[in-house]
Amino acid sequence: AFDPSVFGEDSLVAQAMRSAPQMLRADMDLENSRLQQRSARAFRWPSVRANASYSRNRSTSGSDAFWELNPQNRGYDVGLQVSVPVPFLRFNEDLDIRAADLSHERAVQSDATTRASFERQVRSALIDLNNAWRSLESAERRAELSAERARLAGEQHRHGTITFISYQQINDAEALTVL
Repeated sequence: AFDPSVFGEDSLVAQAMRSAPQMLRADMDLENSRLQQRSARAFRWPSVRANASYSRNRSTSGSDAFWELNPQNRGYDVGLQVSVPVPFLRFNEDLDIRAADLSHERAVQSDATTRASFERQVRSALIDLNNAWRSLESAERRAELSAERARLAGEQHRHGTITFISYQQINDAEALTVL
C-alpha cells in the first residue's frame, strides 16, 4: 500500500486524460469532424487538375495488330482542367456545409462530455483511493491500540490487579476489534 497524497491530483488527472484510449478516440472523432467540415467547405473554391499520358498503337485490318508487341505509332497527351464553381447552381453545397458544421458542433459537444465524464471517473477513483488509504491507516492504528490494550491487560494480570477471566475477556474483545 502507498500513500496517494504523493501524487498531485491535477497532474494525475491530466496524465490520465492524455493517455486514456477513450480520450484518444474522442480526439480522433473531433479531428475527423474538423476535416469533414473543411472538406465540405473546399467545394466553394476553384479546382485545378492536370494530367499527362503516353500511348503507343497500331491499327490494321483483321487481327494482325493484336500480336504486335512494339507498335510504332506513339501519342502524347497533356491536359489541364480548371473548374470554377458557380454559386447559384450549387443547391446542395450550402446544405452540405451546414450539415458538416452541425456535425462538428455535435462532435465538439461530445468531446466535452467525454472529457467531463472521464475526469469525473478519474477524480472519483482518486477519492476512493484516498478513502482506502485512510481506512488502512485507521485499521493499523486500531490494531496498534488493541495490541497496546492487550499488553497492558497482560501486565495487569501478571501484577495481580485483574483476574485471568477479565484478562481473557479483554484479549477476546481486542481480537474482535482487530478483525
